[in-house]
Order: sequence, then structure tokens, then C-alpha cells
Amino acid sequence: APLGRLGVAGTIREFHVWSWNQPQPDVEDWNPQDHIDFGKFYANLAALGHLTVPVIQMTPSWLLRPLMNEQSIPIDPDALKATPEGFKTQSYFIKRFAEVYGYSGIQYIENWNEPDKDWSGQLATFRPDELAAMCSVDYDRLQQLKGDLSNQRPDGFKLVMGGLAYPSIPYLNSMLEWSRQNRSGGVVPFDVINLHHYSNSATEHKSPIKGISPEDDRLREKMSRFVQFRNEQMPDKQIWVSEFGYDTWPGSSQGIPSIAGQSAEEIQGQWIVRSFLELAAAGIDKAILFALSDSGDPKIRYNTSGLLKDSAGVTAPKRAWYYVSALRNVMQGMYFQGDIKTEDPDLRIYHFADASKQNDLYALWYATSRGKKGTFAFNIKGQPTVRVVSLANGFPMGEVTDH
Repeated sequence: APLGRLGVAGTIREFHVWSWNQPQPDVEDWNPQDHIDFGKFYANLAALGHLTVPVIQMTPSWLLRPLMNEQSIPIDPDALKATPEGFKTQSYFIKRFAEVYGYSGIQYIENWNEPDKDWSGQLATFRPDELAAMCSVDYDRLQQLKGDLSNQRPDGFKLVMGGLAYPSIPYLNSMLEWSRQNRSGGVVPFDVINLHHYSNSATEHKSPIKGISPEDDRLREKMSRFVQFRNEQMPDKQIWVSEFGYDTWPGSSQGIPSIAGQSAEEIQGQWIVRSFLELAAAGIDKAILFALSDSGDPKIRYNTSGLLKDSAGVTAPKRAWYYVSALRNVMQGMYFQGDIKTEDPDLRIYHFADASKQNDLYALWYATSRGKKGTFAFNIKGQPTVRVVSLANGFPMGEVTDH
């Protein structure tokens, strides 16, 4: 995406294929000519103020055995799957990746993508104990670097567990139990609990049918349960939702339903912003939208989930790009404080404030899926002036009026 369009993002999650940097067991290539200069890429993003999180994925061909594919668990040959010793090769790569690119601003590394996936065969589906074992050796490898890169990373590197395609408290609890039984002091071997969730009309963990609004999905309530679990069981860990979003191709099973008077791009923009607000209210520490830009065949699910699209060979912003840009601009440094009660059950008002509690922000919207519009009075006591920021196509800072 053009650099000017990256300003919409604070955190950039980069899918990084393992074999790009290790094409053979005994060959490392940290500036592969078939790709970009990753060191400069990460450094440039860091200089622009972005936090980049590489997601190490896809098992190299040289590690595959019969019946395996690139999505298969990256287990060493003849190793016991549910033990850290089985992931020596993968964990060594994680460590080398951090050693090389730590100087380019990398702080967080995600060690797989959707490890619980069940659509690439049984050998690609991590059990909780298997993921815990891989996290264990990855975490320990990164801990070894605390002193080596002390000037760049005084606190060391942070391990983000592979984002779960099917968020599950029992799955996380099994990883916690494995850690208690297999690690000194029961230390949980990751820094970030990582979840994926797409609001959909299908029953949880079933094949998607159609995208639904975050409120119809009860997104806040669902994610609040994970936050509560974190608070009770792993209070020192961050919790992220690193994938959510909606397609603008109407035929997609994660597409936007038809709402009279509103385009798919308009609804996508509104529902993405509302999802961010609901995740903040749930207590999620970081939410990352999938994806920055459309790509590939639009008839494939998630390929039109981007904030950007191709328009006659030019990368152009959708309405959602402007809406998310305005949200990011106004919400930076703000923290959820609570709900404001209203007489209209469709109207939601969330109160946010900065860390000093000196500046307040109120997010207001109709939490419907029918395009409801209206006017209402809202009294903010003790404020002589109020700035209203409205989402508007073409306005990356939003439409601003002072009252």
C-alpha cells in the first residue's frame, strides 16, 4: 500500500513466510532478492511510528515429510509432537529472526497463524498442548536475547501466540495447565493471548454464512469473557484480537448484508468502527483489522475485507479507510470508562477519557442493522464547548464542528 495510506494503522501485522529467510536447512538469506529488503522495511515502518508484528508461518518444504503440507505443524523429524524438543528447528529460526531484525525495530513476533485451523488436514491442527510446547521453546529462545540486544530491546522481545481461528477458553485453559505442569514456576510461555473473530450469523465455530453487526454478534460480551479469563488466570498478559472485519463483495460468506439506502462500503466502514469500539469496551488491549488492502479474486472470502481497493490500477481508499482514520485520530490515548444510559435502546453512548482524566470523549451511534438515523440531545455537564467529529467519506480526520 502507498505509504500515505499506512497512516490509518498503528500496528501492522505482517504475514512472513519462514522459507523466505531459510530456503534450505543450512542456508539463511536475510535480504532475499525475490522479496523486499525486510530490514529497511521494518525500520521505515518503525520510523513512521508503526508497530510491526511479523507472523512466522508456513512450514518450509525441506521440513516436510509424507502427508504434510506447508500448513502442517513444523515438527522436527522423529520428534514427540507435544514436547518443546520437537520444535528446535522452528524455535531456532524465531531466535535468528529476532537477532537479525531486532535492530530494525521489531519488538513482537507471532509464532504461527491460526494454529488451531482444521481446514488444512489433521497434521496442520495444533492441540493445545502442542501449541503450548512450541510457545514454550520459542519464548525461552527469545528470553535468551535479553542481554544480547540490550540497547535495542532492554525488555527483550515479546512472543505473541499464534492467533486462534476459534477463540476458546477451554483451549487457553489447556495451554495454561500444560504450562503449570511442564514449566518452572508454571510460567506461561507467551506475552500476548491472541484471538481471531469475525462477526457472522453462523453458529460459533461453524462455516460462515453472512457477516452481521458487532452488536448482533454480541461481540463485546463474547470478548469480555476472554478478558475476564485473562484477568483471573494470566493478569500479566496482553490480550489482542488480531483479525476481524467484513468483505464488501456481497456474495461473500463474510460479506455485508443489503441495507436499504446504504452501500456495502458504507456498512463495512460503520461496522468496522463499531467493532473497534465494542472491542475497546470489552477490555481488549489491541485490535487489528484484517486487512489493509483488497487482494486477489474478489469472490474468495476475506479478499475484499480491505480498507483499500484497486480502482483502474490505482490503490484507492474505501469509505472504511476514512472512517478508521478518523477513529484512530480522535481515539488515540483514550481509554474506555463506561456506558452512558439512554432512553432509546438502539442508542449506544460509550465514555472514554485520557490517562489524566482531563479530556473526555463520547462515542455515539445507533446499534442497529437497518440504517437507523435520528437526532437526539446529549448534555455534557461543565463543558463550555464541545467538538463533534462525524465519520465522512473523503475526510481522514472526520468532519469537525465546534459547538
